[in-house]
Amino acid sequence: MATLTVTTTFGALPVVPAELQDTWFNGLTLAAQGKIKTRWDAVVGTSDLWHNNVATISNAAYKSYPNPAFVSKRGRSVSTIVGIQLKKLDKAFTKAKANHDDQFANAGSKYISEVNAKAGNWTANMPETLALSGDRFEGKRGPASIHVRLLSSDQTGLRDVGGATNFSGVIDPLTQVTPEHRYIKPGLSNIFRAALEGLILQTGVFILRGDVTDPTDANTLLTALFTSFLLPDYTGSITFTVGAPSTLISTVAGSSPL
Repeated sequence: MATLTVTTTFGALPVVPAELQDTWFNGLTLAAQGKIKTRWDAVVGTSDLWHNNVATISNAAYKSYPNPAFVSKRGRSVSTIVGIQLKKLDKAFTKAKANHDDQFANAGSKYISEVNAKAGNWTANMPETLALSGDRFEGKRGPASIHVRLLSSDQTGLRDVGGATNFSGVIDPLTQVTPEHRYIKPGLSNIFRAALEGLILQTGVFILRGDVTDPTDANTLLTALFTSFLLPDYTGSITFTVGAPSTLISTVAGSSPL
């Protein structure tokens, strides 16, 4: 028999490290000075490229939208309407290229200036995310990462346990005196972590922002997704409660002999 419970309390918002904003700004600045313009030009930088990679693809998606029998008030058939739309999409290239070139002229000076103007907004919206994700400048990952790593029997989760996140029980059933199968189905641990971490983070952020006051639906989804990754002999749940502080509790239990 193996059981594991991971518990987090959260509510107080962390301070956003100055280094994090600097890294965000510097990354976009470097991209503006090289990657963005170069890649845009390579994919859609000429009228022919725009036609093939933007206009034609968009027009093909649009073709299935109108009823084939439709005729406009001006007497235009669907084929005529679709053709006109493609022509408009092709014409959009001139304005799109001019605007893009303007943003990235002079080593992206205008783009960089606008990014800098938004840096404060970016930082103001980060605390809720960091409360669930943690950050490398503080040296610890947050509860979203800790929960999914421990539930998938990943011992690296122990590096970040402590403070608002703690656990009780068996992280890896294989390490018991009488070893048992791990909780997550073989070969699915990485997929499980990727699927659940993002959903946990998103739900926690919505709670902190007040967008979610009743997490019942989110808890149902989280638990259903979690249990779909569990071996049949195990049961579990992932649930949020909203309060002061709010909590995140993940549990798994069962017996799956080797």
